[in-house]
Amino acid sequence: MISKVMKFHFPEELTQVIEERAKITNKSQDTLVVEALATAFGLPLSSLEPIASEMVSQQLQDIIEQATTLSHQLVEFCQESDLDSSTLRCLAFLVQAVESFQILGNSHAAEAKTNLLMRNQHQELRTTVKREDHQGAKILDQIISTFPGLIFVLDRMGRFTYINSFGTHVLGLERNHFVGKTFAQVNFAIESREQFLEQYQSVLTTGQLLREEFNLATIQGTRNYEYILNPIKGSDRHPNAVVCIARDITEQKQIAIALQESERKYRNLFELANDLIMIIDANTQQLLDVNFNAARRLGYTRRELLQLSISDIETPMPATEYQVLQQKLKHIGHISYEHSLRCKEGTEIPVEVSTQIIEYEGQLVFQYFARDIEKYRKTEVKLKQLNKELEVKLQEKTVQLQERSNLVDD
Repeated sequence: MISKVMKFHFPEELTQVIEERAKITNKSQDTLVVEALATAFGLPLSSLEPIASEMVSQQLQDIIEQATTLSHQLVEFCQESDLDSSTLRCLAFLVQAVESFQILGNSHAAEAKTNLLMRNQHQELRTTVKREDHQGAKILDQIISTFPGLIFVLDRMGRFTYINSFGTHVLGLERNHFVGKTFAQVNFAIESREQFLEQYQSVLTTGQLLREEFNLATIQGTRNYEYILNPIKGSDRHPNAVVCIARDITEQKQIAIALQESERKYRNLFELANDLIMIIDANTQQLLDVNFNAARRLGYTRRELLQLSISDIETPMPATEYQVLQQKLKHIGHISYEHSLRCKEGTEIPVEVSTQIIEYEGQLVFQYFARDIEKYRKTEVKLKQLNKELEVKLQEKTVQLQERSNLVDD
């Protein structure tokens, strides 16, 4: 019976039916399709399977011969060419794939012979790849060892499979103390160990990285570390290990705490000062911040005051005088002068102003101190008035004494 190769494109539903029937009957999908077609056209079934088997066998033999030729060519190419480790590794995988295919298509005797031949032919290639892998692993470990932080890998069983040299140094232990053991077995001294292990399991389950902090007991005492848990995915694209990369942030934490304390003290001084203090945008003259005393003395709420600019609350100043003050401020960085501020209800209060340029939240601003001198002005007026009264009385006494002196002379 003459046979020919034909290709069919079946609907997805029919393909699923053929696959299920093949599993149930333990027959190939090709056999089921041929039987169905033979039945539909009234052909005998007895001669179909041998013909299909003979055809497949011949095709398989042709492919094996081509694979053998390809294998020899690959080995010769590897021996004659100077290739890098990555290319050698790819070629080795390809040779192994060809070898596996040849083994499937031969008898046991041919299989043994082929295995022996392939082992002899590819031994040098495999040795080279193994040597390159070992050298690459050493280089990678040297690179990781320079990282000033802790790096370790946990497998799906929670066992250490790697820890870098820096990590063993800060912990004061050898690498073999960790590798192959779990957290509990090595007594890894971190706070909230249960929370860390829960996060590790979450990364394995979800495949999503996590970022957190922990305190770790080291040879330098307890240190604060920021760490990232990152999944390591296998060939099936599912996480089979987790790498932890942690860096010491103890100093940064201490600096941040000191900065917060400094800001708190500054804020207390800012809010509790008797002077009116305002932070002014150097470009727009907009008020960026004000203390409580400024808002209280001018009759505004803090929110209302922050909607204004300094020109809204300062009384008008001659343009030439203003320009002179601005030039002096830019030149030497600070100025002092007397002026008046306008309150919300329209009244004016005399102030002594001291302004300097500072950096505030990443920009240059004017720090504006205004000291209320209204009481000083009133006191000054009273003193002047008293001085005048005293001068008048002194003159009167002088006249009286002069008159008495004249009477005595007479």
